[in-house]
Amino acid sequence: MSEHVRAAFEHRAPTRLPRGELWIGTTVFEEHQIEDNVDAQLELCQEMGMDLISLPVGGLQLSPWEYRQFSPADIEKVAHSDLFVVAVVSGPFQRVVDKRGLGPTLADVGRDTGEIREALRDEVQELGCLIDMCTERGADAVVTADDLAYNRATFFSPAVFRQLIHPFYRGLVDRVHRGGAYAIFHSDGNITGIVPDIVSSGFDGLSCQEECIDILSLKRTYGSQLTLLAGLSCELLNARSLTARRRQRFIERIWSLSGGGGLILSSSSGIHSTRMLHNAGRLYHLADEALTQRGAYDSMGEKGGGAESKDRPGLHSPREIV
Repeated sequence: MSEHVRAAFEHRAPTRLPRGELWIGTTVFEEHQIEDNVDAQLELCQEMGMDLISLPVGGLQLSPWEYRQFSPADIEKVAHSDLFVVAVVSGPFQRVVDKRGLGPTLADVGRDTGEIREALRDEVQELGCLIDMCTERGADAVVTADDLAYNRATFFSPAVFRQLIHPFYRGLVDRVHRGGAYAIFHSDGNITGIVPDIVSSGFDGLSCQEECIDILSLKRTYGSQLTLLAGLSCELLNARSLTARRRQRFIERIWSLSGGGGLILSSSSGIHSTRMLHNAGRLYHLADEALTQRGAYDSMGEKGGGAESKDRPGLHSPREIV
């Protein structure tokens, strides 16, 4: 199953879209009275038909959603599976924010006293060691999660980003690559203004908040350079009903995003409720239908009518999955 993910990073045309989530919330396991540990995470990913397992490692981030933090040793425990193993680490700016708070950190950025640069440099040193531990234990990819933006714009100008934070990214990406892994960047908010800099840093993949950024434009501009972890919006994952209109819009979006490869079906929010888990399973099946229909369209010159959607056994009952 990890081969599907590698095909996406190599921008090969998919025979089936790889899928998986960077974050699976503790609440999902609590609702089914199951301890959130590495074994439960692995079982859930396998039962859902995901192609990757993602473990947040060594983070300090205080998220509105509760996610289990794992150790590099846990990566070694799942490296024997047939899943593509992803380690998620908080980036240097996020680590500073977790310790100081966003307001004080942005104030330091505005004053540009040099103190913030030193703090970032210290975090990068620790982060480099953490990345090495993850890749040495079998991580196939490392996600640098650095939230840098509000819903409409970055916290600071692209020029400030280039002077203050961007120089550190190249070294972190090189460290991931030296460990034989793919480097992925994640940020919430509208990071449109700094995407060229993310690309120039050498990241292989990008996970971003589709509600805040034009993901189709990103695909058109950087589709041959970046693998996108995208396609599952919060709206769809939280929907009480996947109406015919929602399903058709989703299928059309998958057609646009999957052209030329380079797509891993994923959300930027993660899964943190039973409803989201259930909808993710249904959307996985619809994505398979979308590729089938697209294949028929390409081969016959007209839209093919795939088989009527039927949920994969077990997906109606997340309790059975976990």
